[in-house]
Amino acid sequence: MTQTGKAALLSFCIFPGAGHIYLKKYLSASLFIGTAGISLFFIIAETLAIVRQVSEKILNEGAELGYATIAEQITRHDLSDWQSIDVASSLLVIIWLVAIVDTYRIGQKQKAKNNDNH
Repeated sequence: MTQTGKAALLSFCIFPGAGHIYLKKYLSASLFIGTAGISLFFIIAETLAIVRQVSEKILNEGAELGYATIAEQITRHDLSDWQSIDVASSLLVIIWLVAIVDTYRIGQKQKAKNNDNH
């Protein structure tokens, strides 16, 4: 497998920016890791907040704890909370895809530069 392929595969399988580290593009790597990390942190924080709210509601109502009760409470939950998670998830996917394409582009550029030097 070529260096370009390995770098793109790292960005695809590990995390946005992993391929940039492999290609020694540390500034780009830190930008992708940072923005993706912030998006992921927001997704996790908002999801945990929803879980906390739903679990408190179930406990306060004294309902029987089970899958049906949890599913019902989640579907009743305010949709605006879910929309912010959807936006953050979409942003994470976009960042991830851009990181893969950028890793491939940088790898191809480095490959062409190495071929010109030989």
